[in-house]
Amino acid sequence: MVVVGAGALGLYFAAKLAAAPDVETVTLVARSDAADRFANGEPLVVDYGDQQRETRAVTVVSDIADVRGDADLVVVTVKSWQVPGVAELVAPLVGPRTLVMTVQNGVDAPLEVAKIVGSSHVVAATCVVIAQRIGPLTARCLGRDAAVEVGPIDHTDRPSDAHARLATVLLGAGLQVTVNLDMRRALWRKLMLVASYGGVGALCRQPTGVTATDPITHALVEAAMREVAAVACAHGVHVGPDDVTEAMSVYVGFESATTSSMQRDLLAGRPSELFEQNGAVLAYAEQAGVEVPVHRMIVATQSPGERLARSEPR
Repeated sequence: MVVVGAGALGLYFAAKLAAAPDVETVTLVARSDAADRFANGEPLVVDYGDQQRETRAVTVVSDIADVRGDADLVVVTVKSWQVPGVAELVAPLVGPRTLVMTVQNGVDAPLEVAKIVGSSHVVAATCVVIAQRIGPLTARCLGRDAAVEVGPIDHTDRPSDAHARLATVLLGAGLQVTVNLDMRRALWRKLMLVASYGGVGALCRQPTGVTATDPITHALVEAAMREVAAVACAHGVHVGPDDVTEAMSVYVGFESATTSSMQRDLLAGRPSELFEQNGAVLAYAEQAGVEVPVHRMIVATQSPGERLARSEPR
């Protein structure tokens, strides 16, 4: 198993997979500082607040070229805007039975990877977990372990054996797993949730504990969700009022300190997924002639800082 990217999700997935009984080896592709720390004895840590789970049952490398042979599974956890370049780098790891799983927020990452490795190898996934990277090798998990939906990027009538095997591995890692045969809809539903509460949270500079309890921002998040649902429907993906209601229920149920990763990146002046989340909603809306005033406002107000962050060397 190979996990590419050592942000919060990458650290989380590497640690969880390393604990799975059916997984023999896990390699994490990280930045050099994380690889050096691991080489010097620091463990990978998932911090649950009331307990910490440490592991050294992984290999950490700073160059994907150091990963040899075909992988059974490649989990791509980098930011959405990094996916096309990373897809080129993981291509040599893809053998006849390799699955490449994307977990990015947004609707385009699986398609970007499929352009390089072929759609039959790609597993689209949504991942609902509140994880924050608080150190080079430490991820903090707020609340429950991840709930993951996995499936093919092309609509199919039944799950393949490969998807069933993947679900078994992820269940063994302690995750909640559902095999979904309509991942396009699942991706839009996830985008509706994260782009809406994260975008409004970035505007307000406040976590969900504030935005969900203030009537004005609560209504703004709901309006943003309805916009995404309308855009999805305009592109032939049924996301309806019940989906909005369910997403709002998830949103108001978050821990009060919850922020989205995009929101945290925007507030910290780091490159974020603004263009791949709210920007994607706006682009798809314009293609279909759908008005999305909330998402347009989010993109307009956050774009200057995003462009500056992407122009600075990292």
